[in-house]
Amino acid sequence: RGSNRFLGGTVDLLSESMPKKQPHEFTPAQARHIFESRRWQKVVGFHTRNVPHRAHEYLQFTALNDNRCDGMFIHPVIGSKKSGDFSGDIILKSYQLLIDQFYASGRALLGGFVTYSRYAGPREAVFTAICRQNFGCSHFIVGRDHTGVGDFYHPDASKRLFDEIGDMLVQPLFFDEVYYCEACGVHVERCQ
Repeated sequence: RGSNRFLGGTVDLLSESMPKKQPHEFTPAQARHIFESRRWQKVVGFHTRNVPHRAHEYLQFTALNDNRCDGMFIHPVIGSKKSGDFSGDIILKSYQLLIDQFYASGRALLGGFVTYSRYAGPREAVFTAICRQNFGCSHFIVGRDHTGVGDFYHPDASKRLFDEIGDMLVQPLFFDEVYYCEACGVHVERCQ
């Protein structure tokens, strides 16, 4: 920070000191290559810091089918966590099980997003959408309270920020709160 000293010399990379790359960690170029090899032109991205649950399934299947996307890129945060959060390893294992048992073959790709949640609500929703655009997603799911903190942000704050920004290269897909409707017998945003 603001030092008046500089260091110089040869830079050597000590490969043993670098963390081992996990099988779910892709660079944006690698993810785009996988999408291309699968012939996915329309890809919906999903960001989360939690293990899957029924509301996540609703968001993912609805986004995939209603937008006629070729595939889903499930890209949970696996970096540093706050106390009490699920570990990145558990999140990845949970999503892999969901993909293996419930997704149509070849319609979902799981990748670990090596970063941390900033709990910045609408600004983080835009940031994570741009990140998924860089990975090759054409669409991006924005939930009711995208990485917000309690009720600090208004439930529509992310949508309002996206509207203010205007056209982006990735299309945000907005969802309201998802709940199980006893009358309908399914998860919904609004009862039919």
